[in-house]
Amino acid sequence: MKNFPMTSTVAITCIASLFVSTPAFAQASFGLLGPYSAGSTSYIVRDVSADGRIVLGDVPLVGPFTWNAASGFTFLPTPAPGEFPASTPGAQLHVGPRELRPDARSMVGVVVFEDERHQGYVWSPTTGYRALAGVAGSGGEVRSFAAATNAAGTLVGGWMQNPNYRQPLVWDLFVSSDAIAIPLLPGHQTGFVQDVAAEASMVIGTSYASVETLPHAFRWTPSGGTVELAAPAGFEDARAECVNRDGSVTFGTADPIGGGPSVLVRWDAQNRSEHIGSPLPGDTTLRIVASNAEGSAMVGISGRGLYYTERSFYWSESTGVVELSSFLESRGATIDASPAHHVLVRGMSADGNTIVGTLQSYGGPAIPVGFVSKLSPVAPVPIGTDLCGPGEMNSIGAHAELTVIGSPVLGHDDLVLEASGLPGRSFGSFIASPTQGLTPGFGGGVGTLCVGASFGVVQGSLASAPAGIFHRTSTRLELPMLSLSTGAMTILPGDTWNFQFWYRDSAAVGTTSNLTSARSITFE
Repeated sequence: MKNFPMTSTVAITCIASLFVSTPAFAQASFGLLGPYSAGSTSYIVRDVSADGRIVLGDVPLVGPFTWNAASGFTFLPTPAPGEFPASTPGAQLHVGPRELRPDARSMVGVVVFEDERHQGYVWSPTTGYRALAGVAGSGGEVRSFAAATNAAGTLVGGWMQNPNYRQPLVWDLFVSSDAIAIPLLPGHQTGFVQDVAAEASMVIGTSYASVETLPHAFRWTPSGGTVELAAPAGFEDARAECVNRDGSVTFGTADPIGGGPSVLVRWDAQNRSEHIGSPLPGDTTLRIVASNAEGSAMVGISGRGLYYTERSFYWSESTGVVELSSFLESRGATIDASPAHHVLVRGMSADGNTIVGTLQSYGGPAIPVGFVSKLSPVAPVPIGTDLCGPGEMNSIGAHAELTVIGSPVLGHDDLVLEASGLPGRSFGSFIASPTQGLTPGFGGGVGTLCVGASFGVVQGSLASAPAGIFHRTSTRLELPMLSLSTGAMTILPGDTWNFQFWYRDSAAVGTTSNLTSARSITFE
């Protein structure tokens, strides 16, 4: 890659060239960012823009950079004299970026000084570095940390820290660079903000009853204040770690009461929680890194309590928790890494199709280097045509809907069926047929069967758990071979197949069955 020298005049807006689209070959992709200069490759990737085109990272003791496929590496300016308060002792040591604004127009992070003092900041090409102070009058040696930002770049979340406690903070940059202290949960002594919703005035984080023990997840909004996000039944010590774009889905982790491996948890907008996954086999700990905008997919780190055991995972409603490397390889990607490297994920695009991170080495000759991967050659979008209108109303007053997301190109192998608007605790199956039909009151229930009556059940799609608090379930099709209860079918370009979800409505009086809407897909 071309070497871009450090300069104070380089701005993100000057290098926002489009990420070169992955060629439309039938597989996932995995590529290295390469060295940032001749003979120099050690760096850490931190985040990716919402559109997956701009990667943010930093070179230890050098500074932050952005990268895109067209221009390679571009180093961002370091603070000029006077950009940070003169009262801050010690010379500047390192500018560490933490998160990229979704549109890549600014970033937040921490400047670390030689005396180990930390100062949170927000940077943009127009304003330069803007120091984010702690709460006035807090006393003692105070360090501020900026962790996340919203889409507008106006609400920043983080915390301040002294030797005795951490105080969660937000900065409303419409008003000033002064912090607003977020109240801790009752009886708690310390805490921090972990993430900020991109398009809602909401932050999430973790509050502790004592220093670093007994964690409790929380959500904060200006109107509602600090609200605890309780762990699901049978679990405790909940930690909120990631929130989706509009704040309707919060992801975190919790521990079983009585001990055991941590689990993945998600909360809805009404603060209801559910257990959605466990660590990778043999692991005991989990850490969530990022999710897509919808909150239907996420990435994180699974391990056994030691940093050199860490490995990345991918989760979606249709896959559950899977090792990221294996998942990419199963979809045709070649992981270009030495045995000494660990694939450590750092970010995910808004559509969930682009995943970035660092190949980290823990000893040995391998040098840390960044990577960009894509799950599919094309971004996942809803496809297909409706067959017979909305499903019949169910016990929660919804007309359950079937959505098909992905690509109709068989070689892309990325088609996902999702049923939404389902009653909680309901089970069901995705069904498929090459023919269409119209059978009201099918099976003695209230729904209308829109696929042909000689349908087959998509194998593996029987919900292994109830629809849950988000009233939806999904499955990923393995194509071109479609495995049905009636036998395996090979789908060819030009074939049309029809899909629907048949479910039990156990909340209805007398218990009945119902069906979602149906979609017809013509494959290419």
